[in-house]
Amino acid sequence: MVKFEATPRKPLRVLRPVASGRGFLPVPAFRMLGSFCALFIVLLFSFSLSAQSIAGCRGPEDLERAVAAQHTASAWNALGAWFGSQNQLSCAVSAFESALHLAPNSWESRYDLALALLNQGNAEQAVLQLRKALRLKPGRSQIHAALGAALSQLHQTDAAVAEFRTVLRSDPKSIAALDGLSKALIVEKRYSDAVALLANAPDEEPLQLDLAAAYSGQDNSAKAVEILSSLLAKDPANLQAQVNLGLVFAGALRYDKAEAALRKADALSPDNIAVLTPLAMVLTRLDRKDEAIEVLRRVCTLDPSSLDAHLNLGMALADENNVSNALDEFSKAVRLAPDSPTAHYNKGRILVDMERKKEAKPELEASLKFDPDLVESWYLLGLIAMQAAMDDEAILDFQKVIALEPRNPEAHYMLGREMQEKDDTAGAIAEWRKAIEVQPNYGEALYNLAQVLAKSDPQESKLLLSRVEDIHKQQRILDRVQTLGNFALVSANTRDWPEAISQLKEALTTCGECTAQFRLHKDLGLVYCRSGDFRNGRAELLAAQKLSPEDNEIRKSLQLLPSQ
Repeated sequence: MVKFEATPRKPLRVLRPVASGRGFLPVPAFRMLGSFCALFIVLLFSFSLSAQSIAGCRGPEDLERAVAAQHTASAWNALGAWFGSQNQLSCAVSAFESALHLAPNSWESRYDLALALLNQGNAEQAVLQLRKALRLKPGRSQIHAALGAALSQLHQTDAAVAEFRTVLRSDPKSIAALDGLSKALIVEKRYSDAVALLANAPDEEPLQLDLAAAYSGQDNSAKAVEILSSLLAKDPANLQAQVNLGLVFAGALRYDKAEAALRKADALSPDNIAVLTPLAMVLTRLDRKDEAIEVLRRVCTLDPSSLDAHLNLGMALADENNVSNALDEFSKAVRLAPDSPTAHYNKGRILVDMERKKEAKPELEASLKFDPDLVESWYLLGLIAMQAAMDDEAILDFQKVIALEPRNPEAHYMLGREMQEKDDTAGAIAEWRKAIEVQPNYGEALYNLAQVLAKSDPQESKLLLSRVEDIHKQQRILDRVQTLGNFALVSANTRDWPEAISQLKEALTTCGECTAQFRLHKDLGLVYCRSGDFRNGRAELLAAQKLSPEDNEIRKSLQLLPSQ
């Protein structure tokens, strides 16, 4: 059940924004369903790519002696292969480069070097080496497969797909190509194509993990759970399957089961970031935000150089109004990635919340240096200029917002205020009308428009003021509904289902046809289901679905209910 808030805080913008708004935008790992699916794919790759390089490249004595005595490419290749098997990737890269220095036309050395670079996260250099290897050894399937994986890391999906298909034409059962192609299809959300590809594929663990991901993308969580449970029955220590099971449950909104699965994964691999990050996400959905923050702190401790980790923790802290510590995390993010528009935006955004606008302005300007189309930064700069009585600058900032996002009601409203301040009444009227066109119940725009029309068009002014009064009446109703909704949330969290149901029913009666009607039916349906009353739960969810047919959470909840 979602908590009602009088002035809901919008989440923080992060590396892969997917929505726009005036405040904070969501981190992918904390976005409903879509973020779980995205994290699913990230984790499918990350387990195979998690490796550490260590300083001091010293291999086994026999290999070191062979290198010193022979100084041949084959000796260096053998040493590089050993370093690679030990996840000492920087040492492996150095060894393979030494081999290439001695034998520049060796496709094997270039291939091995590319694999080390790929596992090190340097996909761009891996692509260069693999293309050179193909020129030396055209048509070699394993090179095409590795090139497809590298191109996938660079998000060059079409090119990656072409490489995988090249392999499959000569070897239709290639595990590497089927694995890479299915992952590429899943990234493109071509879930049906991925399922079809894997339908007759070999029964190998990587392909079964891919198939579960594809079914999860199709919202067929039951089939995904069946596949992952089968893998875990064969090998209870299968960390990837355990984590993915948690993600499937989370994507299906079954957060209690998701937590249980991820706790098992944490027991299998303590202090594993690939486990802790989704666990924090699930704890947030369970409204256990203090626990989520502690988990995110662990992630930052384990990987203090991770930009995402500090942004996620900063967002969680900001959501709990712990602005001072949130600022610390965003400041660390800026130091880690000084060219990241996201890091600068988040730091500027939290400084605006803290009323430290002089410090916020250079951060927001820095974000625009790296991403000139960052609407949120232009908007906040407009607010800062407006409050500093720098009207011309504010007008330019709000006009930039509208150029990027023409149906932004807040920008039209603020631009209208600035134009009125500059005695451009006609311009102000035009902007306020646009704001109302986009958002008919925009109370401030309605009221300001009514005021400026009081003399020139008193009849329209009166009608506008009547609409404002209706909005105020609705707001009083919503305030009462909000209070009851929050009481119901507390009752539900303590599993006092009768009290939660009673409070939500009273809220629905108070609401009538208010704007919270959909939310109330949905929450009441979910509470009924959690209490075990699936019949009434289904009825309330169906009532909510009539009001919002596109709501994925309701659709998923209805699919999970037992048949009548």
